[in-house]
Amino acid sequence: MSQHYSENKRSVQQPVIEVQGGRLYQRQFNGNYYFESSQEAGRQRRSTGTNVLSAALLQAERYVLHGLPSHRVEIQPGLRELHKLLDDECREGVIDPKTAKSYKEKLYLLEEFLGGENPPVVHLVDIKQRHIEAFIKWRSQKPTGRNGRDGALNLRLPSARTLLNDLDHLRAVFKRAQKRGWIDAEPTAQVKRDRKASKPQVRFLRRSEVNALFEQARAISAVKHGYRSSPCFAPLLEIVLSCGLRRSEAFMLCKNDIDWDTNSLWIRQKTISVQCLLQCNKKRWHILQMALQKNKKPANMRLPKGVTIEELQKATWIEEFDIMEIPRVIAWNTKAHNADRQIPIPPNKRALLKDIQQRTLYHWYGNHPEVTARMELEYPDSRFMFPDADGGPSRMKINYLLAKAAKNADMKCPRLHDLRHTYATWLRQSGIELATIQRLLGHEDMKSTLMYADFTLDEGHRAVENLF
Repeated sequence: MSQHYSENKRSVQQPVIEVQGGRLYQRQFNGNYYFESSQEAGRQRRSTGTNVLSAALLQAERYVLHGLPSHRVEIQPGLRELHKLLDDECREGVIDPKTAKSYKEKLYLLEEFLGGENPPVVHLVDIKQRHIEAFIKWRSQKPTGRNGRDGALNLRLPSARTLLNDLDHLRAVFKRAQKRGWIDAEPTAQVKRDRKASKPQVRFLRRSEVNALFEQARAISAVKHGYRSSPCFAPLLEIVLSCGLRRSEAFMLCKNDIDWDTNSLWIRQKTISVQCLLQCNKKRWHILQMALQKNKKPANMRLPKGVTIEELQKATWIEEFDIMEIPRVIAWNTKAHNADRQIPIPPNKRALLKDIQQRTLYHWYGNHPEVTARMELEYPDSRFMFPDADGGPSRMKINYLLAKAAKNADMKCPRLHDLRHTYATWLRQSGIELATIQRLLGHEDMKSTLMYADFTLDEGHRAVENLF
């Protein structure tokens, strides 16, 4: 079978191979090869069922020897099928949307790496252990932002722990493909793991760092300047540290979750009905309607996080106030099966929680247009402890605010989850048993709590105090 590549500009994007009895070319949008043959009955085109060039040539030769089949050849599953599988599981509620997004980021990185080979390896059956090992090595030398994003402001080389997380995420995705019968062996199974990185790292703050960080956070919360105002920032940090809450648990905390009879805080799954009021002039309303006709969300429009197209279709426009009302039903589930728990409130934080519980949107945001419209329309106040001006949960840019507060405090920028680690570490240093810490944190497995069982310097001093 003779073959040659056409050297025109089109061949760079869509390689064409002239073969006996027809031609073989690659479609740009999906990367698959197709064999086209001109016969007496007319021109016929069939997929070769693969986008590996050697296999495509072999299949084209079979077409010439045995004739074109009357049915389309089934295409082997590739990385795009894994993307669709994650979307389906996310839509069905099998997997958390945030976790699915993180998995897909790793698949995009893997696809970028494999696309650099010639021919490109995109079929799942063609991905072997050597590809995964080469990908991890390539990833370790590629400066990126969070989750591998190239457009981030702070680019840096990934740590050993990040590379291990990438390997675990790919393993979880390939196990799904193996369960469906798309692959026989999972390619990441024999890849060596970094033992030092496998050990979970507990990042916690000292009391001096907490005091400096909270001082700057209160200064940021006191500044009011339109949409960038973050009056809930400092109180949210204090409650997260005082009760060891996760990020979503803090943002979804409601006023009726506080039980003053037992001085405790309820963390439990809930479904909340919210009437969100957003500023929307006539022009923006028309843009929204045009986008909804195409079954899409409008771009560059400030919408609540997680709002669906179905909820936007139920929205109404109140022309008198230039306000759009979006009826929403927010369903929130705890992370673990036994994460529904009751957390005791520290005595020195009860006054703060009572003050937050009694605050209304007017106390948080003042004469904000959305708050003023809600008051004049006599809509109920927000049920969230840390609300946004629209009445839903807060949408503050917590990572940006933490970085700003840490910079002003001249300290390394912590994560919001580090405050939860600090809560557990301080409990452990006070001599609290691991079983109690597990119940307070809502860990499903004791293995997650064992990271706080390591030797601490305070425990060492107490141990050797009366040794001699």
